Amino acid sequence: MINDDDIRKVREATELVELVQETVVLKQRGREFWGRCPFHDEKTPSFKVDPRSQLYHCFGCHAGGDAYGYVMRTQNMEFLDAVRYLADRASITLTETQGSLQPGKKTRLLELMKASTEYYALQLLRSAEPGAKTARQYLSGRNMGLELAKRWQLGYAPGNAKLFDHLSSKGFTIQECLDANMVIKGQRGQTQDRFYERVMFPVADLQGRTIAFGGRVIGEMEPKDLNTSETLLFHKRETLYALDRAKAAITSGGTAIVVEGYTDTIAMHEAGFTNTVATLGTALTIQHLKLLNRFARKVIYLFDGDEAGKRAAVRAAELITEDITPEAGRFRVLLEVAELPPGTDPADLLAQKGSQALQEILDQSMPLIRYAIQQSLKTANLASPEGRHAALRSALQVLLPIRGSILANTYIADELAPQLGVEFSQALALFNSMQALRSTEQDSQESSQGKASNTNLQNELLILYIEHPETRKILAEAFERIAWDGEDLPKLAKALISADQKAESSELYALALDAAPAYAPVLSAKQRQAFTGSTTHHAYLLMYMLKESQLLNEIALAKIAYAKQASGDLADKLFQEISAKQSELATIREKLAKVPKTTL
Repeated sequence: MINDDDIRKVREATELVELVQETVVLKQRGREFWGRCPFHDEKTPSFKVDPRSQLYHCFGCHAGGDAYGYVMRTQNMEFLDAVRYLADRASITLTETQGSLQPGKKTRLLELMKASTEYYALQLLRSAEPGAKTARQYLSGRNMGLELAKRWQLGYAPGNAKLFDHLSSKGFTIQECLDANMVIKGQRGQTQDRFYERVMFPVADLQGRTIAFGGRVIGEMEPKDLNTSETLLFHKRETLYALDRAKAAITSGGTAIVVEGYTDTIAMHEAGFTNTVATLGTALTIQHLKLLNRFARKVIYLFDGDEAGKRAAVRAAELITEDITPEAGRFRVLLEVAELPPGTDPADLLAQKGSQALQEILDQSMPLIRYAIQQSLKTANLASPEGRHAALRSALQVLLPIRGSILANTYIADELAPQLGVEFSQALALFNSMQALRSTEQDSQESSQGKASNTNLQNELLILYIEHPETRKILAEAFERIAWDGEDLPKLAKALISADQKAESSELYALALDAAPAYAPVLSAKQRQAFTGSTTHHAYLLMYMLKESQLLNEIALAKIAYAKQASGDLADKLFQEISAKQSELATIREKLAKVPKTTL
């Protein structure tokens, strides 16, 4: 068991904004941070993190809680495992006492992965099987001898359920092996090892504990590379190979190098580039960058010189977000890219030309934005005015994700305008018109999403009114002022506030069904979010949340109208309306912040 003082200490040491930003792109609005909710699909941000209360809340799916709740939900952990996770992250040593409780699920899976690592390593080093000999020959042909294999805990997977038999002998259950993705069920229901006849590369977390494996085939099977699937321990879009080994060098030097393969990473480390990590069967993501940003001031993304490397270079343009601008402050990610010669990867180049040649390529790295702009102009026809205009639009498209930033305007003034022979004012005017179009499209999306959010909140208010008589006096007054959605909700609200406030919940449900029969599925499901604490506080919370959501919707609609008005009295009126609603929104958020947070 973990004592209460340690739980409190870990909570106080965890900055929720920084924790969430490891997996979610957040943008500061006033004193709060907003992003797209990690718990449901959405196109526009409805997920809020409040650094004052150290709580998060989603206005779309209504998920909410503190740092422990966030980790439990995103990592699929039990509470005590979440405490251990955050304690590791904050470098806090926990004092745990032995109780009657069994180890948490995560702890058991970590023990299973450790046992698997040891088993695979033993097979590679000592097995006399033909497959193990082939694995040793494979590694030797890549300048990876047995001493290197020991240092990197490389192994060999024989298959034929031998790993499963070994894990079973250690006391691990079939379900635990399945949960760790170390075994799978065959077509006939038989249990078999997931990896067989492969060289195995253990993937570790920041503490150096194995959480997954990558397997390189040594025969003619497909796929050539096979990774552990997503598990409780492993999320490939948030994990980097060898970061546990590289983090010290990254921290001391300030730079991280990202490549795309296990063998390339090992070759880089062995050649002295100990600040190298690798993605795991996926392109570099913002989540990866957030993770690296905890240790590095700069990240160099090193592309292979083959077709896969070119595809990765194209995908890298998706990483151009506000997170790489100066406005991101201490959360800014300095991302640069470097390209290897055609047909080579880091291991090849090191073997053929040595570390100095690779260092020269790294020294020529350039900011991702400049690289993406150059790629967009490669096929441009700059000989004609039409060609230059098309090239300008293509290059400006690269900058749209960081519109409104100093960095975007600097690229337009210092690079695009001179290179394409246009005046800065003309280029900026075109960029602003493209911004307005993009903003109008986003405001339309926000308006549509806002309507859905309003309806959900209104549903919760109605059900709260029915189920909790102590809230009815407060809510009855509010129901008179709410602009209800659709045709059924106004009828429902009117029927409820016309009834006796002391009526039984069953009577009010019957009355509501008579007033709006089509609303039966919502009422029967009783979709109110579970909460603890005062029902009165919860009523106020929902009312303020609804008002906030409605104001956001109204502001989005007003912005759409304002974008269509270049000037004139109507434009001025719309501007004043937007300003007034934003002021009202700030007041509502102040009230919302004062509602006791035990109600979330």
